[in-house]
Amino acid sequence: MSSITIPAAPSVARESWLRRWLVPSVPELLFFAIALWLIAFTATGDMTGMGLLRDSQTGYHIRTGEYVMAHHAAPTRDFLSFTLPEEPFFAWEWLAGVGSAVLYHWGGLSAVAVAAALVLALTLLLTMRHMAARGANVIACVFLIHLAIGASSIHYLARPHVFTLLFMAGALWLLDQDRQRPTVWVWALIPLMAVWANLHGGFFGLLASTGILTAGSLAEALTAPERRRRALRRALRWGFLTGACFAASLLNPYGITEHIHLIQFMRQTWYLRLTEEYYPPNFMSAAGAYYGVVLVLGTAVAARLLWRKQVAFGLLILAWAYASSRSVRHVPIYAIVALPWIAALSADWWKRWTQNKPARSLAGTLAKMAGDYQPSLRRNGLFVPLAGVLLLAGSAAVKLTPDFPEAVYPVALINRHAEEIRQARAFAPDGWGHYLTYRFPEPYRVFIDGRTDFFGERFSREYLNTMNGISGWDDTLRRHRVNMALIPPDIKLAERLAQDPAWQLVEHTSTAVLFRRK
Repeated sequence: MSSITIPAAPSVARESWLRRWLVPSVPELLFFAIALWLIAFTATGDMTGMGLLRDSQTGYHIRTGEYVMAHHAAPTRDFLSFTLPEEPFFAWEWLAGVGSAVLYHWGGLSAVAVAAALVLALTLLLTMRHMAARGANVIACVFLIHLAIGASSIHYLARPHVFTLLFMAGALWLLDQDRQRPTVWVWALIPLMAVWANLHGGFFGLLASTGILTAGSLAEALTAPERRRRALRRALRWGFLTGACFAASLLNPYGITEHIHLIQFMRQTWYLRLTEEYYPPNFMSAAGAYYGVVLVLGTAVAARLLWRKQVAFGLLILAWAYASSRSVRHVPIYAIVALPWIAALSADWWKRWTQNKPARSLAGTLAKMAGDYQPSLRRNGLFVPLAGVLLLAGSAAVKLTPDFPEAVYPVALINRHAEEIRQARAFAPDGWGHYLTYRFPEPYRVFIDGRTDFFGERFSREYLNTMNGISGWDDTLRRHRVNMALIPPDIKLAERLAQDPAWQLVEHTSTAVLFRRK
């Protein structure tokens, strides 16, 4: 007797496919919400100076990318300043610059800002996935991501360091999985490092992290005899991974000299007083309050791990906690390192709080809600790539922002005197130097910009003395044949130039003053 097979209803099958691949999960919805928030934050921040474009170093990276595409090589000599022309220069973020230049010529500053927003949103999505893999429920994940954004948003900028945040989030998840069960995917970090070393100098962060994990695994072998063999195998595996990643990082235009230059620069301390992103966190600010919560929770989790002789990741959390307490630029990485382990601890707390509680109680209701959404935390679909493509395409069609924020840079004044400034050797603050580089493409050159490692301590102090009108300021301007000055009106140099008969006032606004040499 033959059997008859009844096919599934097409509408049911189609609905199931759509739900699986197109209906967004909770993390994917959060990705979309964060991306939209960052885009809106940038589009509406022109008058307040907020948003992803509040640092004009983005413009410097665009010009560097244009140089690479025009010369088919990364620059080895300075092409941006008239004070130190042709001095040795390391553009270790040249590949990110190429990407920024391509986006800029396609969709303007809007495309560059939206791409950065998508990378940051993807970073937080990976972090949330990692937290879910550690056992956290949807309520804990959303709360902890909120803490991370509050603590880290001061460093959310359209600059190459966003790739370091993304790659660190993915790398730490892979290393955590490899700790629980060795996976072949951990070796993907080697080719990733080859790309990373050409995108941003933060690749050193992964080398430091795998080195700490290797040392921590050796310590576990000594302190936990019952896990000695496994810990030794892990130490050997991660030690080899560290060496292989270091070898891969040499695949850059400068080779080992890039590493030597970075190490020499990081060993100096004079620049810490000159650059805001190197300052310690201010706990009295809103971002500092969020960071304080993450710091306390992360330190408590690290202590718990060390008590349980899980030394490797305990040391890693403490190392990045120390780095973040010294410099706000390390706060986002510390959040990425610590949050998954805080999430694991929150899962234990949640289980104790909700266990055996009545279904109609607050704990029971929240447990039911969290349980309903738990499968959604690990579901992947097509929503993220589709949303990313739509947002990026929309940025080219809708110009979110035509320029850098007027509240930070004298955009209108420069536009009124563009031709004269273009032909001048202008003195301007280092923060405005990158904007001038963006506003006037090559062959225009600036007095100084934010490349602290390039200009060095001696020249930076000479620049600061000039800004402060200290004796010798006029010799500095004369020696470098400066014939225009674009400076804030409230600094001492503005007073000196106004009193000097050799200089003429061109225009004075509330945020900037322009002088020309007579």
